[in-house]
Amino acid sequence: EITPDNIALTGANSGTAYTYREFDKMITLYALMLRKLDIKKGDVVVVQWLSTPEFFFLTYACATIGAIMAPLDIRLQVSEVVRDMNKVKPAAFFCMGNTPLRNFTEVSDAVLKEVPSLKHVIQHTPGAAEEKTGPGVKRFSDYFSVDNLIKLTEDSGLTASLLKEYRSLSKRDPHIIIFTTGTTGLPTVVGYTRHDINLWSEVMARTLSCAGAGKEDMVQIAYGYGLFTGGLGVHYGTEKLGATVIPISGGNTRRQLQLMHDFGSTVLACTPSYALFLAEAMEEMGVRHDQLKLRVGVFGAEPWSEKMRQEIQEKLHIKAIDIY
Repeated sequence: EITPDNIALTGANSGTAYTYREFDKMITLYALMLRKLDIKKGDVVVVQWLSTPEFFFLTYACATIGAIMAPLDIRLQVSEVVRDMNKVKPAAFFCMGNTPLRNFTEVSDAVLKEVPSLKHVIQHTPGAAEEKTGPGVKRFSDYFSVDNLIKLTEDSGLTASLLKEYRSLSKRDPHIIIFTTGTTGLPTVVGYTRHDINLWSEVMARTLSCAGAGKEDMVQIAYGYGLFTGGLGVHYGTEKLGATVIPISGGNTRRQLQLMHDFGSTVLACTPSYALFLAEAMEEMGVRHDQLKLRVGVFGAEPWSEKMRQEIQEKLHIKAIDIY
């Protein structure tokens, strides 16, 4: 509402940009399709996707209807996905297919057999020329293509149902489930209510503002979005601030630097050790700091010293801020 024509989100792989107005429209359309699929308040929706625009449309669409989003890291193995899904008994699973990273169809095959609560398994592979699905798996494009979504707005009963459901939501309703990494034992399931997310967004927006970020900034988030709450927290805060999010998530260092250059990222959010790794990669690739617009880094999720801060500032020519 504050900055409707500002860019809200830029797809790290596609480069497609959405204003806050367009972002809000896509959320509503996704929410209508979820209701059409009989996904409703209290249902759990598990997603094992990359941090693409579709991931965020789906996340906020779940919030719109009161469904509970549960993102899973793409690095989880089949048995771990089945284990975590049976903890939360999801109604729907949004997965990927055969990608250069990995063939995820083995995951969808397994959950169809071993997760009895599932009503829908929907596959979306970013960049795939043709989506090939196995038995029992729906193609994402058959439901969530723009043309199919627009048609739903003509169903007055469906739109009225969505509005009624949205108005019935409480700030204490569950919104998202995060699984911890399980580094020190079995993963812990952590639930966040709508109130938690609003509070988290506000705190992170203040954090970014204190670091010098504003609504004109491009915030590149290189924290993970899966088995770690950091990425989502900074993402929510960036949107609350009215700035533009580049949700590339962790890793893929050459692409990080390419996007930093192409999109003109001004704020970097990641771990301090990864910031130093980026600096080393810049040197190897021959990327000069004056070719980038980066001016501030918000770093955390691991201990770091004053000496490390000085090193980051000298190598990246930015102001390095501790996220805490």
